[in-house]
Amino acid sequence: MEAIRSSWVSSTGDFVTRFEKDFAALCGTRSAIGVCNGTIALHLALLALDVRPGDEVLVPALTYIATANAVRYVGAEPVFVDVDPETWCIDPERLEPAMTRRTRGIIPVHLYGHPADMDAINHIAAIHGLWVIEDAAEAHLAHYKGRPVGGLARMGTFSFYGNKIFTCGEGGAVTVNDPHLEKRTRTLRGQGVDPTRRYYFPVTGYNFRLTNLASALLCAQLERHESIIARRKEIFLLYREQLAEIPGIDFQPRASWAEPAPWLFCITANADRFGRTRDELMDMLAEQQIDTRPFFVPLHTLPLQGGVAPSWRRAPRDGRPRRLGAQPAHLQPDERQRRRTGVRRDPEGGPCLVIVHGEACNMPGLWPLDAPVVIVGAGGFAREVLGICYDLGVDNRVAGFIDRQDVSHPDLLDGKPILGNDGWLAAQTESRLRFIVGIGDNPLRLRIARRLEAAGLHPATVISPRAIVSRFACIHPGSMICAGVIVNTNVTVGAHSIVNLNCTLGHDSILEPFVNLAPGVNVSGYVTLHEGVYVGSGSAINEHLEIGSWTIIGSMAAVNRDLPANVTAVGVPAKPIRTRPAGWQLGGS
Repeated sequence: MEAIRSSWVSSTGDFVTRFEKDFAALCGTRSAIGVCNGTIALHLALLALDVRPGDEVLVPALTYIATANAVRYVGAEPVFVDVDPETWCIDPERLEPAMTRRTRGIIPVHLYGHPADMDAINHIAAIHGLWVIEDAAEAHLAHYKGRPVGGLARMGTFSFYGNKIFTCGEGGAVTVNDPHLEKRTRTLRGQGVDPTRRYYFPVTGYNFRLTNLASALLCAQLERHESIIARRKEIFLLYREQLAEIPGIDFQPRASWAEPAPWLFCITANADRFGRTRDELMDMLAEQQIDTRPFFVPLHTLPLQGGVAPSWRRAPRDGRPRRLGAQPAHLQPDERQRRRTGVRRDPEGGPCLVIVHGEACNMPGLWPLDAPVVIVGAGGFAREVLGICYDLGVDNRVAGFIDRQDVSHPDLLDGKPILGNDGWLAAQTESRLRFIVGIGDNPLRLRIARRLEAAGLHPATVISPRAIVSRFACIHPGSMICAGVIVNTNVTVGAHSIVNLNCTLGHDSILEPFVNLAPGVNVSGYVTLHEGVYVGSGSAINEHLEIGSWTIIGSMAAVNRDLPANVTAVGVPAKPIRTRPAGWQLGGS
Protein backbone atom coordinates (compact mmCIF):
# COMPACT_ATOMS: atom_id res chain seq x y z
CA MET A 1 0.00 0.00 0.00
CA GLU A 2 2.88 2.35 0.69
CA ALA A 3 4.09 1.93 -2.88
CA ILE A 4 0.61 2.68 -4.25
CA ARG A 5 0.16 5.74 -2.04
CA SER A 6 3.53 7.08 -3.17
CA SER A 7 2.11 7.23 -6.76
CA TRP A 8 5.42 5.77 -8.02
CA VAL A 9 4.03 2.63 -9.62
CA SER A 10 6.34 2.22 -12.59
CA SER A 11 10.10 1.58 -12.70
CA THR A 12 11.07 4.61 -10.59
CA GLY A 13 10.60 4.63 -6.84
CA ASP A 14 12.20 3.95 -3.49
CA PHE A 15 11.19 0.29 -3.42
CA VAL A 16 13.22 -0.52 -6.53
CA THR A 17 16.37 0.78 -4.85
CA ARG A 18 15.47 -0.89 -1.54
CA PHE A 19 14.83 -4.27 -3.15
CA GLU A 20 18.08 -4.19 -5.11
CA LYS A 21 20.07 -3.31 -1.98
CA ASP A 22 18.39 -5.97 0.21
CA PHE A 23 18.62 -8.72 -2.38
CA ALA A 24 22.29 -7.99 -3.11
CA ALA A 25 23.00 -8.30 0.62
CA LEU A 26 21.32 -11.73 0.74
CA CYS A 27 23.33 -12.89 -2.27
CA GLY A 28 26.60 -11.47 -0.97
CA THR A 29 27.14 -9.38 -4.11
CA ARG A 30 28.04 -5.77 -4.76
CA SER A 31 24.83 -5.11 -6.67
CA ALA A 32 21.51 -6.57 -7.75
CA ILE A 33 19.69 -5.15 -10.77
CA GLY A 34 15.93 -5.67 -10.90
CA VAL A 35 14.44 -6.69 -14.26
CA CYS A 36 10.99 -7.68 -15.52
CA ASN A 37 11.48 -11.49 -15.48
CA GLY A 38 14.04 -14.25 -15.11
CA THR A 39 14.45 -14.94 -18.81
CA ILE A 40 15.17 -11.25 -19.36
CA ALA A 41 17.78 -11.48 -16.59
CA LEU A 42 19.65 -14.13 -18.60
CA HIS A 43 19.19 -12.17 -21.84
CA LEU A 44 20.52 -8.98 -20.23
CA ALA A 45 23.53 -10.76 -18.71
CA LEU A 46 24.47 -12.17 -22.13
CA LEU A 47 24.11 -8.73 -23.71
CA ALA A 48 26.29 -7.19 -21.02
CA LEU A 49 28.97 -9.80 -21.71
CA ASP A 50 28.79 -8.99 -25.43
CA VAL A 51 27.77 -12.47 -26.58
CA ARG A 52 27.30 -12.37 -30.33
CA PRO A 53 26.07 -14.42 -33.31
CA GLY A 54 28.45 -17.28 -33.95
CA ASP A 55 29.40 -17.70 -30.29
CA GLU A 56 28.64 -20.91 -28.42
CA VAL A 57 27.47 -21.15 -24.80
CA LEU A 58 27.51 -24.37 -22.78
CA VAL A 59 24.23 -25.06 -20.98
CA PRO A 60 22.91 -28.15 -19.19
CA ALA A 61 20.76 -30.56 -21.18
CA LEU A 62 18.34 -30.73 -18.24
CA THR A 63 16.90 -27.30 -17.48
CA TYR A 64 13.94 -25.07 -18.31
CA ILE A 65 13.85 -23.86 -21.91
CA ALA A 66 14.51 -20.22 -20.90
CA THR A 67 18.22 -20.98 -20.40
CA ALA A 68 18.65 -21.97 -24.05
CA ASN A 69 16.19 -19.38 -25.37
CA ALA A 70 18.17 -16.51 -23.87
CA VAL A 71 21.30 -17.74 -25.65
CA ARG A 72 19.43 -17.77 -28.95
CA TYR A 73 18.06 -14.27 -28.33
CA VAL A 74 21.58 -12.84 -28.81
CA GLY A 75 22.21 -14.98 -31.88
CA ALA A 76 24.51 -17.46 -30.14
CA GLU A 77 24.19 -21.24 -30.13
CA PRO A 78 23.44 -23.25 -26.97
CA VAL A 79 25.54 -26.41 -26.73
CA PHE A 80 23.95 -28.95 -24.41
CA VAL A 81 26.07 -30.73 -21.82
CA ASP A 82 24.94 -33.72 -19.80
CA VAL A 83 24.17 -33.48 -16.09
CA ASP A 84 25.76 -35.19 -13.10
CA PRO A 85 23.38 -37.76 -11.56
CA GLU A 86 24.72 -36.82 -8.12
CA THR A 87 23.40 -33.25 -8.40
CA TRP A 88 21.18 -33.15 -11.54
CA CYS A 89 23.26 -30.06 -12.48
CA ILE A 90 25.69 -29.62 -15.37
CA ASP A 91 28.56 -32.11 -15.12
CA PRO A 92 31.93 -30.32 -14.85
CA GLU A 93 33.68 -33.37 -16.32
CA ARG A 94 31.63 -33.04 -19.53
CA LEU A 95 32.47 -29.37 -20.17
CA GLU A 96 35.81 -29.66 -21.91
CA PRO A 97 34.72 -32.26 -24.51
CA ALA A 98 31.91 -29.86 -25.47
CA MET A 99 34.21 -26.86 -26.08
CA THR A 100 35.33 -25.50 -29.44
CA ARG A 101 37.13 -22.33 -30.53
CA ARG A 102 33.70 -20.63 -30.61
CA THR A 103 32.88 -21.37 -26.96
CA ARG A 104 32.56 -18.15 -24.96
CA GLY A 105 30.95 -19.11 -21.67
CA ILE A 106 29.06 -21.51 -19.42
CA ILE A 107 25.62 -21.15 -17.84
CA PRO A 108 25.31 -23.67 -14.98
CA VAL A 109 21.75 -23.97 -13.64
CA HIS A 110 21.10 -24.60 -9.94
CA LEU A 111 18.42 -27.10 -10.91
CA TYR A 112 15.35 -27.45 -8.69
CA GLY A 113 17.16 -25.43 -6.02
CA HIS A 114 20.35 -27.56 -5.83
CA PRO A 115 23.59 -25.63 -6.49
CA ALA A 116 25.90 -26.72 -9.29
CA ASP A 117 29.54 -27.54 -8.47
CA MET A 118 30.71 -23.95 -8.97
CA ASP A 119 34.34 -24.33 -7.90
CA ALA A 120 34.96 -27.02 -10.51
CA ILE A 121 33.04 -25.09 -13.17
CA ASN A 122 34.85 -21.80 -12.44
CA HIS A 123 38.21 -23.54 -12.50
CA ILE A 124 37.59 -25.06 -15.94
CA ALA A 125 36.25 -21.73 -17.21
CA ALA A 126 39.36 -19.90 -15.99
CA ILE A 127 41.64 -22.37 -17.78
CA HIS A 128 39.87 -21.69 -21.06
CA GLY A 129 39.22 -17.97 -20.61
CA LEU A 130 35.44 -18.34 -20.42
CA TRP A 131 32.89 -16.39 -18.39
CA VAL A 132 30.29 -18.07 -16.17
CA ILE A 133 26.70 -16.95 -15.49
CA GLU A 134 24.81 -18.64 -12.65
CA ASP A 135 21.21 -19.39 -13.55
CA ALA A 136 19.80 -19.27 -10.02
CA ALA A 137 16.16 -18.80 -11.08
CA GLU A 138 15.06 -21.75 -8.92
CA ALA A 139 17.56 -21.42 -6.08
CA HIS A 140 16.72 -18.38 -3.92
CA LEU A 141 19.02 -18.40 -0.85
CA ALA A 142 20.59 -21.76 -1.70
CA HIS A 143 24.19 -22.10 -0.47
CA TYR A 144 27.27 -23.69 -2.01
CA LYS A 145 30.00 -24.56 0.49
CA GLY A 146 28.49 -21.99 2.87
CA ARG A 147 28.29 -19.23 0.24
CA PRO A 148 24.99 -17.94 -1.18
CA VAL A 149 24.36 -18.55 -4.87
CA GLY A 150 24.26 -15.55 -7.16
CA GLY A 151 27.72 -14.32 -6.25
CA LEU A 152 29.74 -17.38 -7.26
CA ALA A 153 30.45 -16.39 -10.88
CA ARG A 154 30.87 -13.41 -13.19
CA MET A 155 27.11 -12.76 -13.03
CA GLY A 156 24.03 -14.39 -11.51
CA THR A 157 20.38 -14.36 -12.58
CA PHE A 158 17.15 -14.93 -10.66
CA SER A 159 13.44 -15.29 -11.40
CA PHE A 160 10.52 -14.07 -9.28
CA TYR A 161 7.81 -15.84 -11.26
CA GLY A 162 4.62 -16.85 -9.46
CA ASN A 163 5.88 -20.31 -8.46
CA LYS A 164 9.20 -19.16 -6.98
CA ILE A 165 10.11 -18.84 -3.29
CA PHE A 166 10.00 -15.04 -3.59
CA THR A 167 7.58 -13.75 -6.18
CA CYS A 168 6.02 -10.62 -7.60
CA GLY A 169 4.13 -12.44 -10.33
CA GLU A 170 6.74 -11.69 -12.97
CA GLY A 171 10.19 -10.34 -12.14
CA GLY A 172 13.87 -11.09 -12.07
CA ALA A 173 17.29 -9.84 -11.04
CA VAL A 174 20.89 -9.83 -12.21
CA THR A 175 23.59 -9.98 -9.54
CA VAL A 176 27.10 -8.71 -10.21
CA ASN A 177 30.27 -7.67 -8.38
CA ASP A 178 32.15 -5.85 -11.13
CA PRO A 179 31.27 -2.11 -11.12
CA HIS A 180 31.99 -1.73 -14.86
CA LEU A 181 29.76 -4.68 -15.69
CA GLU A 182 27.08 -3.30 -13.39
CA LYS A 183 27.15 0.05 -15.20
CA ARG A 184 26.85 -1.62 -18.61
CA THR A 185 24.00 -3.85 -17.38
CA ARG A 186 22.04 -0.92 -15.95
CA THR A 187 22.56 1.09 -19.13
CA LEU A 188 21.30 -1.72 -21.36
CA ARG A 189 18.34 -2.35 -19.04
CA GLY A 190 17.11 1.26 -19.22
CA GLN A 191 16.90 1.96 -22.98
CA GLY A 192 20.64 2.68 -23.16
CA VAL A 193 20.35 6.10 -21.51
CA ASP A 194 23.48 7.81 -20.23
CA PRO A 195 23.07 7.88 -16.40
CA THR A 196 24.64 11.36 -16.25
CA ARG A 197 22.79 12.96 -19.17
CA ARG A 198 19.02 12.77 -19.44
CA TYR A 199 17.54 11.70 -22.81
CA TYR A 200 20.99 10.99 -24.21
CA PHE A 201 21.35 7.43 -25.54
CA PRO A 202 24.92 6.41 -26.47
CA VAL A 203 23.99 2.75 -27.06
CA THR A 204 20.98 0.74 -28.15
CA GLY A 205 19.22 -0.38 -24.98
CA TYR A 206 16.13 -2.27 -23.86
CA ASN A 207 13.18 -1.70 -21.56
CA PHE A 208 13.86 -4.52 -19.11
CA ARG A 209 13.04 -2.63 -15.89
CA LEU A 210 11.26 -3.85 -12.76
CA THR A 211 8.37 -1.76 -11.41
CA ASN A 212 8.19 -0.09 -8.02
CA LEU A 213 5.02 -2.06 -7.17
CA ALA A 214 6.68 -5.38 -7.96
CA SER A 215 9.71 -4.34 -5.92
CA ALA A 216 7.48 -3.52 -2.94
CA LEU A 217 6.02 -7.04 -3.04
CA LEU A 218 9.51 -8.49 -3.04
CA CYS A 219 10.71 -6.23 -0.23
CA ALA A 220 7.85 -7.45 1.98
CA GLN A 221 8.93 -11.05 1.42
CA LEU A 222 12.64 -10.38 1.90
CA GLU A 223 11.83 -8.85 5.30
CA ARG A 224 10.62 -12.26 6.45
CA HIS A 225 12.85 -14.48 4.32
CA GLU A 226 13.99 -16.51 7.34
CA SER A 227 10.47 -17.56 8.30
CA ILE A 228 9.53 -18.28 4.66
CA ILE A 229 12.53 -20.57 4.18
CA ALA A 230 12.04 -22.23 7.56
CA ARG A 231 8.39 -23.05 6.85
CA ARG A 232 9.18 -24.51 3.43
CA LYS A 233 11.91 -26.67 4.98
CA GLU A 234 9.39 -27.98 7.50
CA ILE A 235 7.09 -29.01 4.66
CA PHE A 236 9.98 -30.68 2.81
CA LEU A 237 10.83 -32.66 5.97
CA LEU A 238 7.24 -33.84 6.29
CA TYR A 239 7.25 -35.06 2.70
CA ARG A 240 10.46 -36.98 3.25
CA GLU A 241 9.19 -38.59 6.43
CA GLN A 242 5.91 -39.68 4.85
CA LEU A 243 7.46 -41.00 1.62
CA ALA A 244 10.66 -42.52 2.98
CA GLU A 245 9.31 -46.06 3.44
CA ILE A 246 7.56 -46.39 0.08
CA PRO A 247 9.47 -48.77 -2.24
CA GLY A 248 10.44 -47.26 -5.59
CA ILE A 249 10.15 -43.64 -4.47
CA ASP A 250 13.50 -41.85 -4.36
CA PHE A 251 14.39 -38.24 -3.54
CA GLN A 252 16.41 -35.55 -5.26
CA PRO A 253 20.12 -36.17 -4.46
CA ARG A 254 21.96 -33.70 -2.30
CA ALA A 255 25.71 -33.12 -2.34
CA SER A 256 27.50 -32.84 0.99
CA TRP A 257 28.60 -29.29 0.15
CA ALA A 258 25.14 -28.07 -0.84
CA GLU A 259 22.30 -26.43 1.05
CA PRO A 260 19.54 -26.48 -1.59
CA ALA A 261 16.72 -23.98 -1.72
CA PRO A 262 13.37 -25.53 -0.70
CA TRP A 263 11.63 -24.79 -4.00
CA LEU A 264 9.98 -27.87 -5.55
CA PHE A 265 9.96 -31.21 -3.74
CA CYS A 266 11.24 -33.68 -6.34
CA ILE A 267 10.89 -37.46 -6.37
CA THR A 268 11.57 -40.20 -8.90
CA ALA A 269 9.41 -43.28 -9.38
CA ASN A 270 10.91 -46.65 -10.27
CA ALA A 271 8.03 -48.51 -11.95
CA ASP A 272 9.47 -51.97 -11.19
CA ARG A 273 9.72 -51.35 -7.46
CA PHE A 274 6.82 -48.95 -7.01
CA GLY A 275 4.32 -50.86 -9.14
CA ARG A 276 3.21 -47.88 -11.24
CA THR A 277 4.83 -45.69 -13.85
CA ARG A 278 5.45 -42.04 -13.24
CA ASP A 279 2.47 -41.02 -15.35
CA GLU A 280 0.19 -43.52 -13.60
CA LEU A 281 1.29 -42.09 -10.23
CA MET A 282 0.56 -38.55 -11.43
CA ASP A 283 -2.91 -39.56 -12.62
CA MET A 284 -3.64 -41.24 -9.29
CA LEU A 285 -2.57 -38.14 -7.33
CA ALA A 286 -4.62 -35.89 -9.62
CA GLU A 287 -7.74 -37.87 -8.67
CA GLN A 288 -6.92 -36.91 -5.05
CA GLN A 289 -6.60 -33.26 -6.14
CA ILE A 290 -2.84 -33.34 -5.52
CA ASP A 291 -1.02 -31.36 -8.17
CA THR A 292 2.18 -32.80 -9.64
CA ARG A 293 4.19 -32.12 -12.76
CA PRO A 294 6.85 -33.99 -14.74
CA PHE A 295 10.50 -33.07 -14.85
CA PHE A 296 11.74 -30.74 -17.56
CA VAL A 297 12.10 -32.39 -20.96
CA PRO A 298 15.85 -32.65 -21.77
CA LEU A 299 16.59 -29.83 -24.17
CA HIS A 300 18.67 -31.87 -26.59
CA THR A 301 15.51 -33.86 -27.43
CA LEU A 302 13.45 -30.79 -28.40
CA PRO A 303 13.04 -29.53 -32.00
CA LEU A 304 14.00 -25.89 -31.47
CA GLN A 305 13.89 -22.97 -33.90
CA GLY A 306 11.41 -24.27 -36.44
CA GLY A 307 12.35 -27.92 -36.19
CA VAL A 308 16.13 -27.51 -36.24
CA ALA A 309 17.55 -29.79 -33.61
CA PRO A 310 19.92 -28.21 -31.07
CA SER A 311 23.55 -29.19 -31.20
CA TRP A 312 25.90 -30.83 -28.72
CA ARG A 313 29.54 -31.84 -28.95
CA ARG A 314 29.17 -35.14 -27.17
CA ALA A 315 25.76 -36.79 -27.18
CA PRO A 316 24.56 -36.46 -23.60
CA ARG A 317 22.83 -39.11 -21.60
CA ASP A 318 19.12 -38.64 -21.28
CA GLY A 319 19.21 -36.36 -18.26
CA ARG A 320 15.76 -37.15 -16.85
CA PRO A 321 16.19 -38.32 -13.26
CA ARG A 322 13.85 -41.29 -13.75
CA ARG A 323 16.48 -42.73 -16.12
CA LEU A 324 19.57 -42.00 -14.10
CA GLY A 325 20.33 -45.71 -13.75
CA ALA A 326 22.72 -45.34 -16.69
CA GLN A 327 25.79 -44.18 -14.81
CA PRO A 328 28.65 -42.41 -16.63
CA ALA A 329 32.12 -43.88 -16.80
CA HIS A 330 33.67 -41.51 -14.26
CA LEU A 331 37.37 -40.73 -14.33
CA GLN A 332 39.64 -42.22 -11.75
CA PRO A 333 40.42 -39.78 -8.88
CA ASP A 334 43.99 -39.09 -10.03
CA GLU A 335 42.93 -38.34 -13.61
CA ARG A 336 40.01 -36.18 -12.40
CA GLN A 337 42.44 -34.15 -10.32
CA ARG A 338 44.77 -33.78 -13.30
CA ARG A 339 41.94 -32.41 -15.41
CA ARG A 340 40.89 -29.93 -12.78
CA THR A 341 44.37 -28.57 -12.20
CA GLY A 342 45.19 -27.89 -15.83
CA VAL A 343 47.71 -30.74 -16.18
CA ARG A 344 46.45 -32.28 -19.39
CA ARG A 345 46.46 -32.21 -23.16
CA ASP A 346 45.44 -29.25 -25.25
CA PRO A 347 41.61 -29.43 -25.64
CA GLU A 348 41.99 -28.87 -29.39
CA GLY A 349 43.75 -32.21 -29.60
CA GLY A 350 47.50 -31.65 -29.97
CA PRO A 351 50.04 -32.03 -27.19
CA CYS A 352 52.21 -29.07 -26.29
CA LEU A 353 55.17 -28.35 -24.09
CA VAL A 354 55.10 -25.64 -21.48
CA ILE A 355 58.35 -24.29 -20.07
CA VAL A 356 57.27 -22.47 -16.96
CA HIS A 357 58.79 -21.52 -13.63
CA GLY A 358 56.57 -23.02 -10.93
CA GLU A 359 52.78 -23.05 -11.13
CA ALA A 360 52.38 -19.58 -12.54
CA CYS A 361 48.98 -19.88 -14.15
CA ASN A 362 46.37 -22.08 -15.80
CA MET A 363 47.44 -23.43 -19.16
CA PRO A 364 45.68 -25.64 -21.72
CA GLY A 365 48.62 -28.05 -21.75
CA LEU A 366 51.44 -28.97 -19.37
CA TRP A 367 54.05 -31.42 -20.54
CA PRO A 368 57.45 -32.31 -19.08
CA LEU A 369 60.58 -31.08 -20.81
CA ASP A 370 61.22 -34.55 -22.19
CA ALA A 371 62.91 -33.72 -25.51
CA PRO A 372 65.36 -31.21 -27.01
CA VAL A 373 64.02 -27.80 -27.94
CA VAL A 374 64.70 -26.03 -31.24
CA ILE A 375 64.22 -22.27 -31.65
CA VAL A 376 62.84 -21.37 -35.08
CA GLY A 377 64.55 -18.12 -36.03
CA ALA A 378 68.01 -16.71 -35.54
CA GLY A 379 67.38 -13.00 -34.99
CA GLY A 380 67.04 -10.73 -32.00
CA PHE A 381 63.77 -12.19 -30.74
CA ALA A 382 65.08 -15.75 -31.02
CA ARG A 383 68.02 -14.76 -28.83
CA GLU A 384 65.56 -13.24 -26.33
CA VAL A 385 63.82 -16.63 -26.19
CA LEU A 386 67.15 -18.29 -25.51
CA GLY A 387 67.71 -15.80 -22.68
CA ILE A 388 64.42 -16.88 -21.08
CA CYS A 389 65.54 -20.51 -21.34
CA TYR A 390 68.74 -19.56 -19.49
CA ASP A 391 66.66 -17.84 -16.80
CA LEU A 392 64.55 -20.99 -16.46
CA GLY A 393 67.63 -23.20 -16.22
CA VAL A 394 66.66 -25.29 -19.25
CA ASP A 395 69.24 -23.90 -21.69
CA ASN A 396 70.93 -27.31 -21.70
CA ARG A 397 67.88 -28.68 -23.51
CA VAL A 398 68.06 -26.11 -26.35
CA ALA A 399 69.47 -28.04 -29.32
CA GLY A 400 69.98 -24.96 -31.48
CA PHE A 401 68.44 -22.50 -33.93
CA ILE A 402 66.76 -22.79 -37.32
CA ASP A 403 67.75 -19.96 -39.65
CA ARG A 404 64.84 -19.43 -42.01
CA GLN A 405 66.72 -17.05 -44.26
CA ASP A 406 69.21 -18.38 -46.76
CA VAL A 407 72.10 -16.28 -45.49
CA SER A 408 75.35 -17.31 -43.90
CA HIS A 409 75.66 -17.37 -40.13
CA PRO A 410 78.47 -18.51 -37.89
CA ASP A 411 78.27 -22.12 -36.88
CA LEU A 412 77.32 -21.06 -33.36
CA LEU A 413 74.94 -18.34 -32.18
CA ASP A 414 75.24 -17.53 -28.47
CA GLY A 415 76.85 -20.91 -28.01
CA LYS A 416 74.11 -22.86 -29.78
CA PRO A 417 74.48 -24.38 -33.28
CA ILE A 418 72.60 -23.30 -36.39
CA LEU A 419 70.93 -26.57 -37.34
CA GLY A 420 69.67 -25.63 -40.78
CA ASN A 421 66.98 -23.70 -42.63
CA ASP A 422 63.40 -24.29 -43.78
CA GLY A 423 64.44 -27.47 -45.57
CA TRP A 424 65.78 -28.93 -42.31
CA LEU A 425 62.56 -27.99 -40.56
CA ALA A 426 60.42 -29.66 -43.25
CA ALA A 427 62.33 -32.92 -42.77
CA GLN A 428 61.43 -33.17 -39.06
CA THR A 429 57.97 -34.74 -39.56
CA GLU A 430 56.88 -36.60 -36.43
CA SER A 431 60.10 -35.60 -34.68
CA ARG A 432 60.27 -35.76 -30.87
CA LEU A 433 61.81 -32.29 -30.93
CA ARG A 434 59.86 -29.40 -29.42
CA PHE A 435 59.79 -26.09 -31.27
CA ILE A 436 59.71 -22.46 -30.12
CA VAL A 437 58.81 -19.97 -32.84
CA GLY A 438 61.31 -17.21 -32.05
CA ILE A 439 60.17 -14.81 -34.79
CA GLY A 440 58.37 -11.55 -34.11
CA ASP A 441 56.76 -11.01 -37.54
CA ASN A 442 53.09 -11.99 -37.14
CA PRO A 443 52.26 -13.22 -40.66
CA LEU A 444 55.48 -15.22 -40.68
CA ARG A 445 54.67 -16.72 -37.27
CA LEU A 446 51.27 -17.72 -38.63
CA ARG A 447 52.77 -19.51 -41.62
CA ILE A 448 55.41 -21.28 -39.54
CA ALA A 449 52.83 -22.35 -36.95
CA ARG A 450 50.67 -23.86 -39.68
CA ARG A 451 53.67 -25.67 -41.10
CA LEU A 452 54.52 -27.13 -37.69
CA GLU A 453 50.91 -28.15 -37.16
CA ALA A 454 50.71 -29.84 -40.56
CA ALA A 455 53.89 -31.79 -39.81
CA GLY A 456 52.65 -32.92 -36.39
CA LEU A 457 55.38 -30.96 -34.60
CA HIS A 458 54.85 -29.54 -31.14
CA PRO A 459 54.92 -25.83 -30.21
CA ALA A 460 56.22 -24.75 -26.82
CA THR A 461 54.99 -22.01 -24.49
CA VAL A 462 57.69 -19.98 -22.74
CA ILE A 463 57.02 -17.88 -19.64
CA SER A 464 59.85 -15.94 -18.09
CA PRO A 465 60.39 -16.51 -14.36
CA ARG A 466 60.66 -12.72 -14.11
CA ALA A 467 57.07 -12.26 -15.32
CA ILE A 468 54.17 -11.89 -12.89
CA VAL A 469 51.29 -14.08 -14.09
CA SER A 470 48.04 -14.47 -12.19
CA ARG A 471 47.09 -17.99 -11.27
CA PHE A 472 43.73 -17.17 -12.86
CA ALA A 473 45.21 -16.21 -16.22
CA CYS A 474 45.11 -18.63 -19.14
CA ILE A 475 48.13 -19.00 -21.43
CA HIS A 476 47.71 -21.04 -24.62
CA PRO A 477 50.29 -23.15 -26.50
CA GLY A 478 53.07 -21.51 -28.49
CA SER A 479 52.91 -18.17 -26.65
CA MET A 480 55.73 -16.15 -25.09
CA ILE A 481 55.58 -14.10 -21.90
CA CYS A 482 58.81 -12.12 -21.47
CA ALA A 483 60.52 -10.62 -18.42
CA GLY A 484 58.82 -7.76 -16.59
CA VAL A 485 55.36 -8.63 -17.93
CA ILE A 486 52.34 -8.38 -15.60
CA VAL A 487 49.38 -10.60 -16.54
CA ASN A 488 46.36 -9.87 -14.34
CA THR A 489 43.48 -12.13 -13.36
CA ASN A 490 41.14 -13.63 -15.98
CA VAL A 491 43.42 -12.64 -18.85
CA THR A 492 43.56 -15.03 -21.81
CA VAL A 493 46.65 -15.11 -24.02
CA GLY A 494 45.92 -16.97 -27.24
CA ALA A 495 48.16 -19.46 -29.02
CA HIS A 496 51.39 -18.19 -30.62
CA SER A 497 51.04 -14.72 -29.11
CA ILE A 498 53.98 -12.60 -27.92
CA VAL A 499 53.86 -10.40 -24.82
CA ASN A 500 57.18 -8.60 -24.91
CA LEU A 501 59.28 -7.02 -22.17
CA ASN A 502 57.54 -4.92 -19.49
CA CYS A 503 54.00 -5.12 -20.91
CA THR A 504 50.95 -5.00 -18.64
CA LEU A 505 47.72 -6.87 -19.39
CA GLY A 506 44.67 -5.62 -17.46
CA HIS A 507 42.15 -8.00 -15.92
CA ASP A 508 39.58 -9.79 -18.10
CA SER A 509 41.36 -8.90 -21.32
CA ILE A 510 41.60 -11.35 -24.22
CA LEU A 511 44.48 -11.74 -26.64
CA GLU A 512 43.45 -13.99 -29.50
CA PRO A 513 46.07 -16.13 -31.34
CA PHE A 514 49.08 -14.46 -33.00
CA VAL A 515 48.77 -11.16 -31.12
CA ASN A 516 52.14 -9.42 -30.80
CA LEU A 517 52.78 -6.75 -28.17
CA ALA A 518 56.07 -4.84 -28.47
CA PRO A 519 57.91 -3.83 -25.25
CA GLY A 520 56.17 -1.53 -22.79
CA VAL A 521 52.58 -1.87 -24.06
CA ASN A 522 49.83 -1.20 -21.51
CA VAL A 523 46.48 -2.96 -22.10
CA SER A 524 43.70 -1.92 -19.73
CA GLY A 525 40.89 -4.18 -18.48
CA TYR A 526 38.19 -5.79 -20.64
CA VAL A 527 40.11 -5.25 -23.88
CA THR A 528 39.83 -7.72 -26.76
CA LEU A 529 42.68 -7.93 -29.28
CA HIS A 530 41.58 -10.13 -32.14
CA GLU A 531 43.82 -12.48 -34.10
CA GLY A 532 47.07 -11.11 -35.46
CA VAL A 533 46.97 -7.65 -33.86
CA TYR A 534 50.35 -5.93 -33.52
CA VAL A 535 50.81 -3.13 -30.97
CA GLY A 536 53.94 -0.99 -31.15
CA SER A 537 56.21 -0.25 -28.20
CA GLY A 538 54.99 2.10 -25.49
CA SER A 539 51.39 2.19 -26.71
CA ALA A 540 48.37 2.23 -24.39
CA ILE A 541 44.91 0.77 -25.02
CA ASN A 542 42.04 2.01 -22.85
CA GLU A 543 39.55 -0.34 -21.18
CA HIS A 544 36.50 -1.94 -22.79
CA LEU A 545 37.87 -1.61 -26.33
CA GLU A 546 37.99 -4.06 -29.21
CA ILE A 547 40.76 -4.12 -31.83
CA GLY A 548 39.96 -5.91 -35.10
CA SER A 549 42.05 -8.78 -36.44
CA TRP A 550 45.41 -8.10 -38.10
CA THR A 551 45.35 -4.43 -37.24
CA ILE A 552 48.68 -2.68 -36.65
CA ILE A 553 49.00 0.02 -33.97
CA GLY A 554 52.09 2.21 -34.20
CA SER A 555 54.53 2.94 -31.39
CA MET A 556 53.55 5.35 -28.58
CA ALA A 557 49.93 5.41 -29.72
CA ALA A 558 47.00 6.03 -27.36
CA VAL A 559 43.94 3.99 -28.34
CA ASN A 560 40.65 5.24 -26.89
CA ARG A 561 38.13 3.79 -29.34
CA ASP A 562 37.46 0.50 -31.11
CA LEU A 563 39.49 -0.14 -34.26
CA PRO A 564 38.32 -2.21 -37.26
CA ALA A 565 40.23 -5.11 -38.79
CA ASN A 566 43.16 -4.80 -41.21
CA VAL A 567 44.02 -1.14 -40.57
CA THR A 568 47.17 0.68 -39.50
CA ALA A 569 46.52 3.22 -36.72
CA VAL A 570 48.94 5.77 -35.28
CA GLY A 571 48.92 8.86 -33.11
CA VAL A 572 47.45 10.27 -29.90
CA PRO A 573 44.60 9.46 -30.06
CA ALA A 574 45.22 6.63 -32.54
CA LYS A 575 43.49 6.99 -35.92
CA PRO A 576 43.50 4.62 -38.93
CA ILE A 577 45.73 5.85 -41.76
CA ARG A 578 45.72 2.78 -43.99
CA THR A 579 43.48 -0.20 -44.75
CA ARG A 580 44.74 -3.49 -46.17
CA PRO A 581 42.67 -6.17 -47.97
CA ALA A 582 41.36 -9.05 -45.86
CA GLY A 583 43.66 -12.07 -45.93
CA TRP A 584 46.79 -10.02 -46.69
CA GLN A 585 48.72 -11.82 -43.97
CA LEU A 586 48.48 -15.14 -45.81
CA GLY A 587 50.13 -13.83 -48.97
CA GLY A 588 52.93 -16.08 -50.14
CA SER A 589 51.94 -18.91 -47.80
